[in-house]
Amino acid sequence: MTNLGTSLWLQPPRNSPIWQQLATTIQGLKPIFSDSENFEPHITLTSNISVNTQGQVDFVLDRAVAAAKCVPQGFQIHLSSVKYGSRFFKKVYLQVEPTPELLSLARICREDFVYMPEAMSQARNYQAMSAEERQKIDTQVGQRAAEWTRNEYDPHVSLVYSDLYPVEDADRRTIETRLEDTFGSGYDESGLGWKNGRFALVRCEGPVDEWEVLGVRDF
Repeated sequence: MTNLGTSLWLQPPRNSPIWQQLATTIQGLKPIFSDSENFEPHITLTSNISVNTQGQVDFVLDRAVAAAKCVPQGFQIHLSSVKYGSRFFKKVYLQVEPTPELLSLARICREDFVYMPEAMSQARNYQAMSAEERQKIDTQVGQRAAEWTRNEYDPHVSLVYSDLYPVEDADRRTIETRLEDTFGSGYDESGLGWKNGRFALVRCEGPVDEWEVLGVRDF
């Protein structure tokens, strides 16, 4: 298992039907995997955020809300078909449509909360730099975040965390039957998803049951 540092999650509205369906599915699939964990439904926007104070937690959450509210029609998440992978955190998951709005939000979060703090800490004195020097760093950080979003970011909603691999065909059939029972036949083409929701800043270090929610914002 890999420590993810502190991660920013985008979650369905608390106690909404889709929240309940996803949470029930995560819990219901645990018996299929002997090492599976329970966790809240979410899309990770970025990991490796460094926060040490409540003020930093508030900054991240407030900035994320401000970015999401720039979408005038509301922030829409679209889920599609179930996928299977080899990694612990992407064993069984629902793919999320990489809409321009979602990719833009992930890029902003990666830039503002990961790459910019790194660049500022590596600079000898960022605030004392000339405007031209700061602009050069800002441009490099923006380009790095755009490249990460283009080449590495893969939005999804995990349903199972597990080291077991591969997922056997019989287990796949069981999983897909349960998903259809929960979400309905053809759920992957029926517009499954949610609008707006909640940001959660979560310290993802150590065992999953020891992860700590540092703060949340509904939007």
